[in-house]
Amino acid sequence: MKILHLIDSSGLYGAEHVVLTLMRGLAALGHTPVLGSLRLAGEPVKAIEAEARRFGLEVWPVEANRSLDYAAMRRLGELCVRNRI
Repeated sequence: MKILHLIDSSGLYGAEHVVLTLMRGLAALGHTPVLGSLRLAGEPVKAIEAEARRFGLEVWPVEANRSLDYAAMRRLGELCVRNRI
């Protein structure tokens, strides 16, 4: 089963470690976890993205505004449908 974990992260702290641990555990059980990482347009790679990739996990950077960004959520929804999340 493909499972999306969506986070807006500003570092590599407790919540990020929990998400990465959960993702690695799910991968070990045969699932396909995907990290959806919210970021501003042009923002560099986030620490959680780099760490997820280091563990061989799939990462989807999702560019969004700081405010509620309907276009970004629509793109994310389309990705989920296309990838059967």
